[in-house]
Amino acid sequence: MLTTALVMFSRSAAAVIVPASAIAVKYCSRVKFRMIVSFRLTHSQNIRPLANIRHRLSVRHKENAGDDRMPHFTYIYDTYCGWCYGGEPVITALVNSGAEVKVLHRHLFQGANAHRMGDGFGRMAMQYDRRIASLSGQEFSDAYARNILQAPDEVLESGLTAKAAALVHGRGAKAEMALAARLQRERFVNGRSAADKAVIEAALAEVGVTSDLDGAEDQARAICEEAASLLARYGLSGVPALLRHDASGTQIINIGDFYQSPERIAALAA
Repeated sequence: MLTTALVMFSRSAAAVIVPASAIAVKYCSRVKFRMIVSFRLTHSQNIRPLANIRHRLSVRHKENAGDDRMPHFTYIYDTYCGWCYGGEPVITALVNSGAEVKVLHRHLFQGANAHRMGDGFGRMAMQYDRRIASLSGQEFSDAYARNILQAPDEVLESGLTAKAAALVHGRGAKAEMALAARLQRERFVNGRSAADKAVIEAALAEVGVTSDLDGAEDQARAICEEAASLLARYGLSGVPALLRHDASGTQIINIGDFYQSPERIAALAA
């Protein structure tokens, strides 16, 4: 079981599931809670992304008060984050509803957070992915397990997808989320490596983008920095993070609440 000061804090809010977020930080975050001493994954834990803690505590930030636009959203993600893949149908439903959504690729998996499967990350990720599949219904195939998680030299580094996202960023949320969904299927269903540049280039070519990926490095870095700044502003470290902005401020939305009925999220834009 998890033994941290964070657990002690959570006792005053019974609806909060702390172990889930601690685990999500490990999988989909580059910033670890200093309070976390250790944890052990168990199948009984209800694993959910970090953003869920904040939502379940009903945190509403008021620094954006005075924004008189209709409700609008910011979505922060990393293409190769398992939880982001789990929430893809929800975000796609939100974007397709006509809601105003700004999407930002965080590029979490880089540097010290570019995990090598043979160092134990593959086994850990497999446990997370099984839980994500059970909650969201998203497919994690045998090909993915065999070619990615069980390949000792495979490294989870999302730099190519960050550059790809930057190349379509100016086309809007629909285009960027469609590309993300395409690349997620290549990884989690078809078992294609994160280092397979040809897969990324083929997906871009399908939507008419032939620009060199390396030419998007500066833009990808700027988007990543903007995403990191927003996460820090709202006290978040992990992805996915969905923020809803309106005249009363900013609310952090629990994507997991919409796993079973993604179309229901459109009501939040009303």
